[in-house]
Amino acid sequence: MLNVIVVADFPLEKTGIMSNVVGLLSPIGAADFRLYSDQAISVGTIKAEPMPTCELSGQTIIFTHLEYKRLAVLVAAIPHATVHVGDWPGIYWNSVLKTGRWLKGIAAMLRFRYRLAKLSCKTKLVFVSREDTDAAIANGFTDSHYVPIGINPPSVQRRDTISLDQICFSGNFRYEPNRLAALALIKCLKNVSDVKLVFVGYYANDLREYDDGIELFDNVPSVVDFLATRRPVYVSLISIGAGAKNKILDAALAGCPIICTTASLDASVLDLPSLKVISDDGDVEKMYFEIVNKAAEWNETTEQVAEALARTRSWPAISSLMFSNVCVVSQRDSK
Repeated sequence: MLNVIVVADFPLEKTGIMSNVVGLLSPIGAADFRLYSDQAISVGTIKAEPMPTCELSGQTIIFTHLEYKRLAVLVAAIPHATVHVGDWPGIYWNSVLKTGRWLKGIAAMLRFRYRLAKLSCKTKLVFVSREDTDAAIANGFTDSHYVPIGINPPSVQRRDTISLDQICFSGNFRYEPNRLAALALIKCLKNVSDVKLVFVGYYANDLREYDDGIELFDNVPSVVDFLATRRPVYVSLISIGAGAKNKILDAALAGCPIICTTASLDASVLDLPSLKVISDDGDVEKMYFEIVNKAAEWNETTEQVAEALARTRSWPAISSLMFSNVCVVSQRDSK
């Protein structure tokens, strides 16, 4: 029996932590794991039990974030656990420092280092990008592993052609990198006519105060389905942040051409033929019209990328990688 613990210092709903939990566990039989949390969460029909009060035997995986304030205590109590933390916060806080926000960046980095010093370097960690894995190893956490984020193919028919009159960005818009990217996109396209600007994701309605002409879709059932149905030009102007970028995967899987900054990407998507990287927000308009002028070529390329990703990055494939190579669950463990 696999023991699964899910904890965080913030509400787990609508987070990348829960996306990974659901994606990795869904291919596993409900009878093969027990779910524990200090929050009311569930995976399918399995509701989380209260945090265990006694020592757990057998294979255990903890889903959390590396800055979780009780992580060192939890790992000390379950030293054999594999800890899925997603990203290395030092990369994110360095990106904040680079934008000139010294007070916030330095304070956050000091807090991160203080909490990290309490955690055993022998802890087995799992990250969703190679960059974060390498950063952890460089900082002494040598038992660190890379397991990429999986994706759910659209459950709807993908639109036959790209919607060249729509430009879209998605995400949780109360997460600062996404909010700043949305505002940058609104500013970039202020004087571009005949283009509909669309934002989709959690708290999209927060953006109404910045422009009453944009289209907002708050808390849709499936972002990838939304993108596949419309197939807009997808633009990500992320300027700060770290970790894997599942929003880029969603857009590519939906058959969208993608214009983005380098900060919008992780190593697993750098070479996708369906994206164009820009060095300055001011290049968005130019790149958009390049796509418009070669619409047939982009249509074919984005379809090929979408089909390839559906084969190689599905959650069942990633779950198999996780539980056969990293957090190994033997047949005996699952009984």
